[in-house]
Amino acid sequence: MSREQFLEHVWDWTNSNGGHIEKQIRSLGALLDWKREFFTLDKARSEAVTEAFVRLYDAGLIYRGERMVHWCPHLRTVISDIEIEYEDLTDCGPRALQLPNNNNVEFGYIHHFEYQIMDSDQKIEVATTRLETMLGDVAIAVHPEDSRWCSYIGKFAIHPFRPGHLMPIVGDETLVDMTTGTGAVKLTPAHDPNDFEAAKRHDLPVHPILDLNARITNLVKRYEGRDRFEVLSLSLSLSLC
Repeated sequence: MSREQFLEHVWDWTNSNGGHIEKQIRSLGALLDWKREFFTLDKARSEAVTEAFVRLYDAGLIYRGERMVHWCPHLRTVISDIEIEYEDLTDCGPRALQLPNNNNVEFGYIHHFEYQIMDSDQKIEVATTRLETMLGDVAIAVHPEDSRWCSYIGKFAIHPFRPGHLMPIVGDETLVDMTTGTGAVKLTPAHDPNDFEAAKRHDLPVHPILDLNARITNLVKRYEGRDRFEVLSLSLSLSLC
């Protein structure tokens, strides 16, 4: 819908439902100056908010930047952090979950695979429960004090599905736990909040691999337009080492 249609819809909802909150607050015995009540999206308040943001931006006190959000391809909307319920599968192992518009999809299985080190016969092993995200990997992080991998810092790994794309191996003691997994962490900044923060620390690019329908973007021509879970099943049949 257009902006005008959306605002009209918001006002219709406000006029029919907005009074519920006021009744709840009144029933609590709150002594407020109700004649000064306003709807935060009315013209005067909206203009005041815009003016405040412009002034803060011009003064260098706020800035615009890319951030990660929870996007639902089924509802086709962003979902607030506080509306997300996480489910830990660590103790019970892999589990098949029913998702909208999909058959049962298994979550919690740890996949191990190796990346080839450039100009070397060496390989570095990583582990992930979201194998399809490896298409968007931009780097590999290791702990600077990990004797297994610290000598790899500064070298580059070769991405098997993105010809010519080299992934730097960086040292990151904030992200990497030497006792977890292989000790080497694949970084997919566009699809993991911890990886996103690591990318900012190491000035790494952020390459989304999924569009708004959760299908692979043109970043990886081989799988472009395919559903993420279809790509996952295809990847399982390939040798990534």
